[in-house]
Amino acid sequence: MSNLEKRSKNIEIQTAEAEESENGRYAIVETGDGYDAVRLLSPTIQKKMREYFGNDYIAAVPIRDFLIFWHREFSLTGQFIEQVENEYAAGGEIKLTPRMFLVTKEG
Repeated sequence: MSNLEKRSKNIEIQTAEAEESENGRYAIVETGDGYDAVRLLSPTIQKKMREYFGNDYIAAVPIRDFLIFWHREFSLTGQFIEQVENEYAAGGEIKLTPRMFLVTKEG
């Protein structure tokens, strides 16, 4: 975990807003270093996401090299779920899961 934290310390987290409210936010980690999906477990990344989204948010890791987060009440959740499923289906040897995760302060 300490190695993951070191590798995650200065990575770029791409943030965007699909709509003007706080609910319209999403973020992507896509460094290509092979550790993007596992960064879901990083306390540093989780802290940054809580600061951006609030205490609860959705995360998905359809493939090893792609981690996406979005607000729990995001109006485009259906479209994001479809994109996650497409990424997973096309993932080949690096696909992980088409499932979404609700991340809270408790885990």
